[in-house]
Amino acid sequence: NGVIGHALNTPYGSSMNIPAIPLGSNWTLAAWWRDLHSTGDWRTLFRSAGAGDDHQIIVQQGTNNLGMYSNATGAQFRDSGHDLPTSLVGWQHLVAVGNVATNTTSFYVNGTL
Repeated sequence: NGVIGHALNTPYGSSMNIPAIPLGSNWTLAAWWRDLHSTGDWRTLFRSAGAGDDHQIIVQQGTNNLGMYSNATGAQFRDSGHDLPTSLVGWQHLVAVGNVATNTTSFYVNGTL
């Protein structure tokens, strides 16, 4: 059924799709997770659909580097300079705040920039 208590369970290799939401010039994306799978794989938290099919928030394969992956510009990872702590246990919270005018995204992990 996918639901554990009041959380959505997306087993390894699965995803949850929601209708497209226009983000505009300034946007905020937030996610809670527990037990993010191993660093041997890419870990996408947010991804666009359609043109470009980019990953707005992704954790790089083999690392804990937060960033985005641009399929539209030659399939490349763009490191944000922020990393997930390696000692994460239990529920974690990530917020990404984007500003198109300044071409920046600020990442907050458990409330810390």
